[in-house]
This record gives sequence, C-alpha cells and structure tokens, in this order.
Amino acid sequence: IEARYKYLGIATNNQAEYQGALHGIRRGIELGATEIELRMDSNLVIEQLSGNFKIKNPELKEIHREIGDMIASW
Repeated sequence: IEARYKYLGIATNNQAEYQGALHGIRRGIELGATEIELRMDSNLVIEQLSGNFKIKNPELKEIHREIGDMIASW
C-alpha cells in the first residue's frame, strides 16, 4: 500500500476525484502493474470512466481523455 498526496489548489470535489484516479492509474503503470482495480467513493467518476454517464464539464473531459490515453498506451 502506498499513500501519496498532492496539492491541487482550488478544485471541485469531482476534479479532485478525477485527479486521484489519474495519479493512481499512472502510479500503477509506473510500478509495472499488469492489472489495476480502481476503487473510489465517487459514483459519478466511476460511471463516467465506465462510459455510463456523459461528461459535461470541460476540465473533467480533459482528465478523462488523459486517463483514456494512458490506458490505451499501456
């Protein structure tokens, strides 16, 4: 288990949750994981990452794209 912290400045809860997902997935890839299971308390983020909910916020769309690109190149 590894704990990391990052200052995000002023951000919404959803932006912070997306940043957590982004950094967690990135760290899993850095550590050479062959499988990553993402567990979060944000149902919105999980449903959006799964493709079940639309993303309206442009900032969240950008982070979502980064996550998708990272996973696609993994």
